[in-house]
Amino acid sequence: MTLGQLRPSLLRTAALTAFSVCAVCLYAQPTRDVSGWGKLKWGMTVEQAKAEYGGTFEVVPDKENTRPSITIKDFEVGRLLLEVSVVAVFGPTIDNITLVPQPHKDWSYSRQQNFELLKVLLIEKYGAPTHVDRMPNFAYDDEPDGTKEVVVWALPSTTIKLLWTEQKNKTGSLFVEYTPPNRKFLSAM
Repeated sequence: MTLGQLRPSLLRTAALTAFSVCAVCLYAQPTRDVSGWGKLKWGMTVEQAKAEYGGTFEVVPDKENTRPSITIKDFEVGRLLLEVSVVAVFGPTIDNITLVPQPHKDWSYSRQQNFELLKVLLIEKYGAPTHVDRMPNFAYDDEPDGTKEVVVWALPSTTIKLLWTEQKNKTGSLFVEYTPPNRKFLSAM
């Protein structure tokens, strides 16, 4: 083999190696720990959460039980408008924060596109997920006609779950849930 024949092979190998290293570096970023979401920290009361987002929330009374909660309307993240639900489920302090994409006045994405965008934003912010489970034949109402994907980041101070479901009839759900690590929802996946 001559030097002229060897050079393209070496360049291809070097380029593939460089690309592989870059891809691994992007996906394997160190995880960033958080203790809550945004300005909200575990241990805060719902009243303290109201003070943090003063004027940008609507209090939605819970008629079924007395869980203190607030809903923050039209919170923008990336190109998404979110409704943020802040709840004290198991006591006087916040232990569940759920983000649900809402229709945006300027553009519209499908649930799957919103899921992909949220997943990219979460990976950029928190690094690679610790668990991904995709079920392409998810049985909803005993009919295996749906898709379900759950992506989890188990950080030391917060567990983040991104969930997307979609049925053939175009019904489904999409949300991001932040909980303190002592909340057990992984077994319910």
